[in-house]
Amino acid sequence: MVAFANLADNCQRLLAKEHEVYVEGWLQTRQYEAKDGSGTRYPTEIVAIKFRMLGNRTNGTTPNTEKSDDLPF
Repeated sequence: MVAFANLADNCQRLLAKEHEVYVEGWLQTRQYEAKDGSGTRYPTEIVAIKFRMLGNRTNGTTPNTEKSDDLPF
């Protein structure tokens, strides 16, 4: 995931391994040459425009989630 400005600050402050999140944005593929000379790499990333904390896998709790009709699931 790639985030910028205030969204990046919030991600750094709030996200940790094992947290479940909903991320909205678009896919972006970029290319670069591998440092070891093994060829061109094409990583695909999510460029985030917003995210929502859903829960935590380790304890199964879901913090104050609200029902929303705009979620794709």
